[in-house]
Amino acid sequence: MSKFSWPIRVYHEDVDIMKIVYYANYLRFYERARTEHLRAVGFDQSDLMKNSGVMFVVKTVMLDYQQPARLNNMLLVTSETTSFRRSSFLFEQKIYRDNEQGICLNKATVTIVCVDTVSLKPCPIPEVILQKLNVEEEKF
Repeated sequence: MSKFSWPIRVYHEDVDIMKIVYYANYLRFYERARTEHLRAVGFDQSDLMKNSGVMFVVKTVMLDYQQPARLNNMLLVTSETTSFRRSSFLFEQKIYRDNEQGICLNKATVTIVCVDTVSLKPCPIPEVILQKLNVEEEKF
């Protein structure tokens, strides 16, 4: 399993009139953390598209909102690959206020599918990515 953390500060553009993070913006925070997670292990998504002919798309998201984040909060978004199948990853993600010892504000389970850039059909995840992310295949 590969675990990654990405700090984010809440800005005016992220909040509603009550200065609470607008619910859909949590998806943006999670997306940034997953993108940086891949980048941290050596994969830029633009390069993958160009050089490997694959890209990653979100298939499903399950969110559990527990407490709100507010303007100027420092957040820590975690991203952990927990399993994979032939062409998909499962990411468990959390958002904490301040750090991982802080309050967990939000949890997400995100399924990402590897697709061919031309056909947009699912294709096998490149082995080199699986090795770098150190994930185990889900057993049935």
